[in-house]
Amino acid sequence: MNENENSETPTTRADSLSRRSLLAGAAFAFGGTPISTAMSPASGDLDSFLKDAMRRASIPGLAVGVARHGKILFSRGYGYANLARGQRITTDSMFHVASVTKTVTATGIMMLVEANRIALDDPVNAHLDFKVVNPVHPDMPITLRHLLTHTSSISDETYYATDFRKPGRDSPLALGAFVKNYLVPGGAFYSSAASFSTAAPGAVYDYSNVAYGLLGYVGGHVAGEDFRTFIRRSVFDRLDMRHVSWTLTDVPAPLRVTPYESKDRN
Repeated sequence: MNENENSETPTTRADSLSRRSLLAGAAFAFGGTPISTAMSPASGDLDSFLKDAMRRASIPGLAVGVARHGKILFSRGYGYANLARGQRITTDSMFHVASVTKTVTATGIMMLVEANRIALDDPVNAHLDFKVVNPVHPDMPITLRHLLTHTSSISDETYYATDFRKPGRDSPLALGAFVKNYLVPGGAFYSSAASFSTAAPGAVYDYSNVAYGLLGYVGGHVAGEDFRTFIRRSVFDRLDMRHVSWTLTDVPAPLRVTPYESKDRN
């Protein structure tokens, strides 16, 4: 976002929840810290604050929930889920949550660790049906810990140069096919210079979406089922999280929120 927030306007970006965003889920939530009297919902100042923030940042719509001590004090939708259709945001609207997916993925992996089905310092290749090797450091194994902590040396360079999303629909590219084609020599997206950095595994922090995609594939391989199914049963169902989906197809049309991004008018 530019320093001059008022210079931007939202434009549509119908993400497909491909490798860049694997999970569509519940709305934004405010919480965790005490709310001052001046910002309490009862005073109306929270409403004013949110509407002003939306105007200044050109936010089409959002949903807010305030909880304290396990009780919901305030929940409300603001703005639009779809500008073209005039569809309003409600407290049931389902938003794309993008990299929050990484927290969910890490939770599933750690559940497998706690069950002694894998160990953090296992070489990732011990749990794959193909080999992942940094060509600059072929004798240094990439571990699950490396993947979890963004120190795997797997690079997102090609990932950002190639948009794998399909606007308005789910990606037809399966996760396994994606990571194999990205990380294995001869793959459609593989590059010896761009699929990996020159850093040794474990040496440098380098945020990697592809590494977390690989973690999801590893999780499914170890669990013996699609990792999404494992997560739903082991996490979502146990938390009674029914209002969540891994794909656009499974999100009811009236609840879908269209993703928008800011575009500089200049």
